[in-house]
Amino acid sequence: MSLTAAFVTFGIIFLAELPDKTMVASLVMGSRYRPLYVWAGVAAAFLVHVTLAVAAGSVLTLLPHRVVDAIALVLFAIGAVLVYREGRDETGETDTTRETHERDEIRESVAAGTVAPGAPTAMPAGVRASGAAGGPTAAAGAGATRPSASEPAPSDLEVAPEERESAVSRGFWRVAATSFTVIFVAEMGDLTQISTANLAARFDSPVTVWLGALLALWSVAAIAIAGGRGLLRIVPVKVITRIAAAAFVILAILSLIDVIRG
Repeated sequence: MSLTAAFVTFGIIFLAELPDKTMVASLVMGSRYRPLYVWAGVAAAFLVHVTLAVAAGSVLTLLPHRVVDAIALVLFAIGAVLVYREGRDETGETDTTRETHERDEIRESVAAGTVAPGAPTAMPAGVRASGAAGGPTAAAGAGATRPSASEPAPSDLEVAPEERESAVSRGFWRVAATSFTVIFVAEMGDLTQISTANLAARFDSPVTVWLGALLALWSVAAIAIAGGRGLLRIVPVKVITRIAAAAFVILAILSLIDVIRG
């Protein structure tokens, strides 16, 4: 196992993923649902994508080395251009406008009408009836205190431990499945997936590249869900994308040298 390949892969994929749309999707879902549930679904989606990318990169290694290096050169050069353009486009929008656009893009992908586990739920039927009852019965007895809808009787809110556990389990699978679907679709054919395949072909070390890419994507997802906006305020997207673009250029140059040497 090559530690160099692992560190290079981690750095490249981490920088490329930070300004990516999948980080934004994770951030938005993390603000709507329980963060741990979201991360579980996102992590599973990245696991599938990285495995597919490394498998594709391993197939490329069956080709002659010069052909592999030439493919790597082209893909790294394209990656540098795409990352740089993405960063330049980001700087042309205000934070409010960008956030609005990002939310609009993933709104249809997020399951509509679901309620985050732990969020306020509807009032039990018995409580609504007692709080909404008008009529002579409710008006009678000036000294009596009418139950408030905001203060239901303890007996109305009693939930069996088995029912509570079942509800939490259903909530987890619903949120995790939603997160998995959103990220799986958004990441298909994405720059980071192509870069992972490219790195696997270049280093000819599939396990190491797989581990480095997976840890990088999981780290970015955790940062986004935990508070990605704070990070992007400290380190502007423009700076991140320029560093990532420079890294892709360096890899393209190294691939060019390998092509020339044969």
